[in-house]
Amino acid sequence: MFTTMSLAGIALLSCYLFMIFVLPVYMIGLCPFNICAPKRSFTVWDITFPKELFPEGKVNKDYQIHTTSSPSTFEQGWVGVGWDGYSQVFIDFIRSPTEKRAQYWFDRYVSIGVEKRTRYDKLYALEIADQYDSGCGIPRNVHMSSSACTMTARVEEYVIKVTVNGSDEESIALFNRLVDYINHDMGKRLGLIDE
Repeated sequence: MFTTMSLAGIALLSCYLFMIFVLPVYMIGLCPFNICAPKRSFTVWDITFPKELFPEGKVNKDYQIHTTSSPSTFEQGWVGVGWDGYSQVFIDFIRSPTEKRAQYWFDRYVSIGVEKRTRYDKLYALEIADQYDSGCGIPRNVHMSSSACTMTARVEEYVIKVTVNGSDEESIALFNRLVDYINHDMGKRLGLIDE
């Protein structure tokens, strides 16, 4: 028969094992009990941006997402495109293990977007997004000029951030081409739009 002391010991051991093994799994975003996002036929690193999206004569190749990773994401990558001595476009893709974790990353990316933000009616919205935020202002944590337009979107377990240098007509047109491309490319990949 168990004594009160041995029951307390079992309870403490159970709490200790929970804190050591189960709690960290949730904190870093892994999913041990089959609550993960579905399997996909592509990774974020398969995504490319054709040179035709960018201003003519500025880039001479297609750009693919570079590999980066973080313990709280399944897949993470970025692409940066520059000309005229500046970073002109920065795109960040994250695939989280769960939609809830993607919501966390969405909120975090929105909070580090742009300061002194102005919403522009001319900016396209990502139609397939479950959560979306965009605007133009002074970029944070991105080496660009004094103004930029940015979009942060969550599509299921994916978070996508696009930052385009400048807020003039040419920059907004580039921003809109990128958003339109992502809408169709990701929409097809995820089966959200017809091919």
